[in-house]
Amino acid sequence: MTVPSLVFSEGMYVAGCLLAAMAAASAVVFFARFFELRRMRVDPEDFVAGVANVLAKGGADEALSVCEETPGPVSGVVAAAIRSLDAPPEDLRAISSAAAEAAADRLDRRAAPLAAIAQTAPLCGLAGTVMAMVKLVAEAGAGEVVARAALLDGLVSTFCLAGFGIAVAAGAHVMFAVLDSSAGRLCGDVKIAAAGIAAAVAAARAARGGKTEAAK
Repeated sequence: MTVPSLVFSEGMYVAGCLLAAMAAASAVVFFARFFELRRMRVDPEDFVAGVANVLAKGGADEALSVCEETPGPVSGVVAAAIRSLDAPPEDLRAISSAAAEAAADRLDRRAAPLAAIAQTAPLCGLAGTVMAMVKLVAEAGAGEVVARAALLDGLVSTFCLAGFGIAVAAGAHVMFAVLDSSAGRLCGDVKIAAAGIAAAVAAARAARGGKTEAAK
């Protein structure tokens, strides 16, 4: 085997190993993110209603404790609004909206590794395909007798690497779409919670002001 053939044979092996690593990494990222997103989901209306009941009784610290005990971005947005209980209504809405947007950005980034794999895998498969073809051409150019069986084996390796890269990319695209859908639903819950807690905090502030006036 000539030196170019040996070099490109090693390159084909590396490309195949990289594709296998990408396939394994995409599966690990998908399942980890998928179950993480499922744990984060809570009913935003029920959660806000429960926190609003606590606030109505004047328990801001207790409401914050409820938020801290509940995982996910919904509770984080609600907690941000509670911490700004004394802010003007306009500022309170801005704070809630900013917290919701920040949570949405964090959720969108959770599927970024799958997007990177989906874009890189076809290129890696293409690189392996080119290396396999160059290997065949190098062997033929060196005057080596290439048997029909060896030629077919090289062509099969060529198409297998290309197909493997496409398959890994397709799987990553599907997994990305599933995570993106789950994150989108969670972002919708965050926006509902942001609007609901802003109204609940305003109501709690009004009730607190009414009690103060009555005490006077």
